[in-house]
Amino acid sequence: FNPLYIKGKNMTKLGMDGPLEEVLLKYRKLGTSSWKPGLTDTPSTEPMNYLSSTAYEDNYGFSSLQWLLEGIAEEGEYEITLATKCTSAVNAPEEVKGFQESIITGIYDVTRPAQYGEPIPLRRDIVVGEEISVFFTEDMLCTLPFTFEIRVNIEGTSYNDLDKRYLHIICEGKRIGFQFDWGQIDPSVVVGKEFEVEIGALSNSNGDIYSSLRDKNDNPMDPLKG
Repeated sequence: FNPLYIKGKNMTKLGMDGPLEEVLLKYRKLGTSSWKPGLTDTPSTEPMNYLSSTAYEDNYGFSSLQWLLEGIAEEGEYEITLATKCTSAVNAPEEVKGFQESIITGIYDVTRPAQYGEPIPLRRDIVVGEEISVFFTEDMLCTLPFTFEIRVNIEGTSYNDLDKRYLHIICEGKRIGFQFDWGQIDPSVVVGKEFEVEIGALSNSNGDIYSSLRDKNDNPMDPLKG
């Protein structure tokens, strides 16, 4: 963030007119000591310098660069910082030669979640009050209100498009479980009926189907149906 932007001094101008030479992003794997320069590939692979012409600075003074991580960094948790380098007079104190911003942490995770095993119960019939659970390979995004959709179609009944309003849902870690809200569904009507469950499918105004199932780091997965 550049607080001088409102005074007409964008990052490029600061680099041209003042002692500021570089504003670099650095990162390191959590638990390690050596910092690595962040790299961008727009248009060629080079250090992420926010004074460069490839950096985009918006009308509020926030600058951004495309961070190249694929094939360079392993998935995991990282510490991230910004460091500046300035020109200075001979024998100037270290504090005027550069500055390092406070460290933040971030997670690099591009592994998409997948269904783990079969839903339980494994048998084809369930009893009133029994939960149906689906398991995943990653911790799912379980923040309330739930952003994923669940729909149930009970064949041969008027309960042919039940959504979350008719279900009790639990989402915790690698599991999503649900059971019917029997206060709104007549058990005598559905006993012995087959049903189909769809988890995660949403449609936009054009009728295109997309998935609302995501893991806690926002990696999507295809909707489930069965």
